[in-house]
Amino acid sequence: MDFLEVIGFKGLHISLAAEPLFHIGPITITNTIFTAWIVMVLLVVVSFFATRNMQLVPSGLQNFAEAIVGMLYDIVEGVVGERARIVFPIIATFFIYIVVANWMGLLPGFNSIGVWGDDGKGHEIFIPIFRAANSDLNMTIGMALIAFILIHSAGVIIHKPLGYLKHLAGPLPILILINVAIESFVPVSLSVRLFGNIFAGEVLLLVMRLPVVGAAFMVLEVLFGLIQALIFTMLTLIFLGLAMSGEHEHEEAHT
Repeated sequence: MDFLEVIGFKGLHISLAAEPLFHIGPITITNTIFTAWIVMVLLVVVSFFATRNMQLVPSGLQNFAEAIVGMLYDIVEGVVGERARIVFPIIATFFIYIVVANWMGLLPGFNSIGVWGDDGKGHEIFIPIFRAANSDLNMTIGMALIAFILIHSAGVIIHKPLGYLKHLAGPLPILILINVAIESFVPVSLSVRLFGNIFAGEVLLLVMRLPVVGAAFMVLEVLFGLIQALIFTMLTLIFLGLAMSGEHEHEEAHT
């Protein structure tokens, strides 16, 4: 059943699940995956033009790109120190991809340009071609799992397997069970928070169609899109910093 019909807006349509557009063999391509591809192509194109003729004194697009990269690098370095060069590419990619994907979902045509199709139960439904990538829980879970693997892989590399288990246990070995349970919840926390906020924003913008009210919510969604990208990125970075930290580092610093 349509989510908005459940809450009382029968004339409007937005589905909790991403709508399928077409198939490539056995793989179903949904509108959120299609939008994610557009975001990736856009970022590749912008990166190409920002770096194709780099100057010692940057200007234009190169200057803008270097300002963003420099700001993000300072943030990463402030958390993980000298290891910033190792983890910076994935952290910066998280932030830039998420914020661009969030903002792209606010463009005119998203959730309003589409085709009519069958829901598989004999009912005709409207299928938007473009939909915010992060309004799909599958998308945010995928990113959260990448972050989870990155965090604990870094911990294992830095501390070695047995050392990382000791790191998780802390002062009392029994705490390892509690810490493992807490760590296993990280992908859920990261993915649901991002998905919930972006999906809620979609619903609000679809419901608040009055020009003045809609414009006010649009401004708020631009801000929220940035904030959610920062939250996902900073939490990943903080967890990463905690996984890589340890007592042996302090010992090495004094030797």
